[in-house]
Amino acid sequence: MGRSNCGKSSLLNKLWSFKVAFVSSTPGRTSLLNFYAVNEKYRIVDSPGYGFAKVADTKIGFQAIREYLNERDNLRGAVLIMDVRRSWGDEEEVLKDYFNAQGISWVLVLNKIDKLNRSALQKQIKTIGEEAEAPELRAVSTLKGDGTQDLEKYIYSHFVKGKKR
Repeated sequence: MGRSNCGKSSLLNKLWSFKVAFVSSTPGRTSLLNFYAVNEKYRIVDSPGYGFAKVADTKIGFQAIREYLNERDNLRGAVLIMDVRRSWGDEEEVLKDYFNAQGISWVLVLNKIDKLNRSALQKQIKTIGEEAEAPELRAVSTLKGDGTQDLEKYIYSHFVKGKKR
C-alpha cells in the first residue's frame, strides 16, 4: 500500500518478472483491492492509493485498506511503498501507527531510487528512515530492478514463511 503514483502496481510486476497488475500513467487507477495468487500458496494484495489521485476517492481507499486490515485473520504483513522523492507524511504516519497498534509486521519500501543521484538518495533514505522509524527499510527501483530481488526474499522469508501477523 502507499500513495497514488508511488509504483505499487509496477513493483508487483517487477517482483513477478511479468505484467500481472495494470499500470496507468494516471495516478489512482487502482480503486479496489486486487488479489494475486502466487504459486497457489499465498496471495499478495494491491491496494488503492491515497494522496493526490485524480481518479480514486482517497477516503474510499483508506476505508478499503482499513477494512481489509481489520478483517484478514491470515494477514502476514504489510508493505508500505513510498516514492523516495517524497516526504514522510501524515498518511504514512497513520498507517505506521495502525500497523504497530495492531501488531502487523511491516516493511517500508522506498521506490524510484533511480530518480535521484547518489548523494540525494542517501540523504533522503536517512531522512525518511529517521522519520518513519520502520522496523525494516528497503530501497528499490522498479524501472531498473535494483533491490527488488532482495525485497522479494525479505517478503517471502518474513511474511510468507514467518509467523502470522
